Amino acid sequence: MNQAPFDSSILQRPRLRLLFLTLLLFPVFASLTGSSGSGAYAAAPTAVTTHNQYGFVMALLENNAEVRTMGFQWVQYGVYWKDAEPTPGTYDWGHVDNVVNSARNAGLNVLLRVSRPPQWARDPICATVDTCPPRDPADFGRFTNRLAAHVKPRIAPYRVAYEIWNEPNTDIEWGNLCPDPERYTGLLVAAYPQIKSADPAATVIAGAVTTVGERLRPGCHLDDVAFLDQMYQAGAAPYFDVLSDHPYGFGSPPEEDPIYGNSGLVFRRPELHRQLMVRYGDQAKEIWATELGWAIDPQTVGSSCPRPDWYFIYSPQQQADYLVRAHQWARANWPWMGAMFTFNFDFQDASWYEQCHAFRFWSVEGRPAQAALAALTRARFSDVPLDFWAYDFIEYLANRGVIGGYSDGTFRPNNSATRGQLAKIVVLGLNLTLPPPATAHFADVAPDNPFYQYAETAYERGLIGGYPCGGPGEPCDPQQRPYFRPNANVTRGQIAKIVVLAAGWDLLRPTNPSFRDVGNGTTFYEFVETAFARQILSGYPCGGPGEPCDPSGRGYFRPGNNATRAQIAKMVYLTIQQPTPTPTPTPTATVTPTASPTPTPSPTETVTPSPSVTSTATPSSSATPTATVTPLPTIQPERD
Repeated sequence: MNQAPFDSSILQRPRLRLLFLTLLLFPVFASLTGSSGSGAYAAAPTAVTTHNQYGFVMALLENNAEVRTMGFQWVQYGVYWKDAEPTPGTYDWGHVDNVVNSARNAGLNVLLRVSRPPQWARDPICATVDTCPPRDPADFGRFTNRLAAHVKPRIAPYRVAYEIWNEPNTDIEWGNLCPDPERYTGLLVAAYPQIKSADPAATVIAGAVTTVGERLRPGCHLDDVAFLDQMYQAGAAPYFDVLSDHPYGFGSPPEEDPIYGNSGLVFRRPELHRQLMVRYGDQAKEIWATELGWAIDPQTVGSSCPRPDWYFIYSPQQQADYLVRAHQWARANWPWMGAMFTFNFDFQDASWYEQCHAFRFWSVEGRPAQAALAALTRARFSDVPLDFWAYDFIEYLANRGVIGGYSDGTFRPNNSATRGQLAKIVVLGLNLTLPPPATAHFADVAPDNPFYQYAETAYERGLIGGYPCGGPGEPCDPQQRPYFRPNANVTRGQIAKIVVLAAGWDLLRPTNPSFRDVGNGTTFYEFVETAFARQILSGYPCGGPGEPCDPSGRGYFRPGNNATRAQIAKMVYLTIQQPTPTPTPTPTATVTPTASPTPTPSPTETVTPSPSVTSTATPSSSATPTATVTPLPTIQPERD
């Protein structure tokens, strides 16, 4: 990025004065007193999934239980190397034990930020500064090994994550030296194998960059995107599980665009970091927002402290509103965002911060933001908890009015979906809606039917045909109109066809089928293959009853099985995320049946026809599947 050169008046500019002060202010965690195998370890970064998990940066251990009652899953504390190993090989784990024991007792996972070397380990050029990087990264690696070995048995059964350093793209956190991404990468290379050898399940977090839009002095306070870019160039990718950043909102609302907005200092800054990860092929990893927040004007809470600079927002209620909107933005738009830590919960209670310290006015405890954030942990639908495999897909579509639930507050994700529901979800989800015609094309979908406009749009777009009249219970009218059967269950083959046609993708016809039960030349072959290549569907592994494995180990798609409401949400969501040309309306669509009138239900799914999404009905349940869903271009287990 282009960065402004330094001049003597730069700190008089409000935006940059903010930045300078922010960099000078760093968390000082309580030093809590109390009372103690290194080895090489090589492994690929661990896959981590923490989407929709939330935490706080904390000051006081006594408040951990309150965080848990809010429905949050994480707390974050600092671990200073200088306190834990004051002399080489001599360890004092008192503070670490207090932090870990308190988190475990409260039922919380813990993120430990590891930084601040002891003087004996610092680079001599900055040995008087406790943020100075270590002279020998191997010393740091050895310490993290001892730390992870000590913490592992004490945090179980909860999780632990280690964040390597704090804001290394600023000189204030790098011993007053200019940031050095290559040297920081050396810390990752030293720490990652050591932590993993002690605790393979631990999560190692790298980056911890602060949002720095400009450079305050020549060569220092390196732009966060540039810092991460140089980290990747230095070979950092294999040495962390999660990338972290600190996307503070400063004076902007959470939706402010990171490129075209008024300032680069915005909450959506991680979108630029994500683009970088994708460019380096590292998109399988999550980003964690290990600090985020907005501060309030002290005078709005009756404080006599001076009115702060522009980067403080105006009231506790606005703070609550911005924080909720930030989490909602991440939930709806960032499937790659993992755990999010609000800075901070309770620094206003910490005696070591003087009365007008800025950190007090980021706190949410006892302010409207506390209740507002707690409400985020309550799921929209009672049967779709935050850790449900299809939560993100369902929540995304529900936020946009594409899908709804039942009057009893359920979504019934494992119920079989109907053809009417599928038409509605696809038409609304892909923004295909056309004005309803005056005359119905289908004999069983009259203009007053709740699915009328969606069925007619799908027909006009060439996505569906229908079933010829004349069958049992489906007499022909004078126009010989076909039947749509809006309340009939939709099959997996049918949904593949309709979604692919709605997306307007070119059909693929590979010579070798990807699934054993969808052969070349069968009804849904090209639609299933196209959807599979686009990674919007997967299948079931071979080897189950009636599904033997062939020499290539191909899985099964089960095209005649009923599709569940959760599966449809997944496929439509993944389709929306890809470029979607608008299909040309085709009024002359054929009425040839799209599948057998009596599709065979899946033995592991609930096959009772689901009513329309606005009807009242007794909630139903189905067995929890054991398969896992992973939309990859290889056969992966499908969810029922």
